[in-house]
Amino acid sequence: MALPPAVVVRNPRARRAADALHPDVLRTLGARYDVTVVTPDDAAGVTCAAASAARDGASLVVAAGGDGTARAVAQGLVGTGVPLALLPAGTANDLARALGLPRNVVAAAARATTGDARAIDVVEAGGAVFCTVGGLGIVAHSAFMVNALKARGGTVRAAASAAGSAIYKLTASAALLRHGGDTRTLQASWLTPQGVRHDETLRIHGAFVATQRYLGGGLSLPHVGADDDGVFELLLVPATSRPRLLDAFTRLSLGLPIPDGVLRVIPATEAHLALGDEDALLGDGECLASGRLFTLRARQRALRVIV
Repeated sequence: MALPPAVVVRNPRARRAADALHPDVLRTLGARYDVTVVTPDDAAGVTCAAASAARDGASLVVAAGGDGTARAVAQGLVGTGVPLALLPAGTANDLARALGLPRNVVAAAARATTGDARAIDVVEAGGAVFCTVGGLGIVAHSAFMVNALKARGGTVRAAASAAGSAIYKLTASAALLRHGGDTRTLQASWLTPQGVRHDETLRIHGAFVATQRYLGGGLSLPHVGADDDGVFELLLVPATSRPRLLDAFTRLSLGLPIPDGVLRVIPATEAHLALGDEDALLGDGECLASGRLFTLRARQRALRVIV
């Protein structure tokens, strides 16, 4: 009997990209599936490969890379019913962490062949989706600093790779020192899980948008709910002092409670965010959109994942 088809979509620039082609990984997957490996050139190619695999009848699509790769694969699979499995080969691997998956790629390959599929929420923003945490303002500044370091060559890239997930804490601290005094005006309109519309204008340093609680290689956001309830958490960072922000981040890094008032947590099914100045919207560590207006919607249980 022929084995069901599976497609591994591999990011060649992931921190541990070579691990995804380890013979033990391919042997483990190949015991259960007829495996094809594709290596697209960019995120758009990753999404296209995942969508093509779903259309062509793949029983499973495996994202071999980090959270950006998982996001791009999810973009092609949302709404298709074809499950996503993860080979965590990136720097942060926050989605794998949130789902309780092994970070060792051979163990992750074994889970891909034996685990169960369950449906999780994604957040949609301007046609793009993300699976873990997004953000803007100081939140985006930190992630973009990481991306800039990883994009450079030579010793800078090597040092960033050697730092592993610690690079996120280092750049977050640097972003707070450099941009911690910056604020922006936000006009926010959101729909609560009970269907009530709220509107508010305030000054913020930034905002998180979370459907999973992990970001930056293991930092855990407080007050993030279930990942399949059709609700995301909008966590605003209201204007405050730079020392207070640094103290809160230090506590977050150590897994300690942060002071009241540093984060304002708003459960929502939809949010419209209007900013006074141009900004970028982050999702799973990647820039999804730029501008002054962003609309976010929870898509309940739109993505099937192997856990």
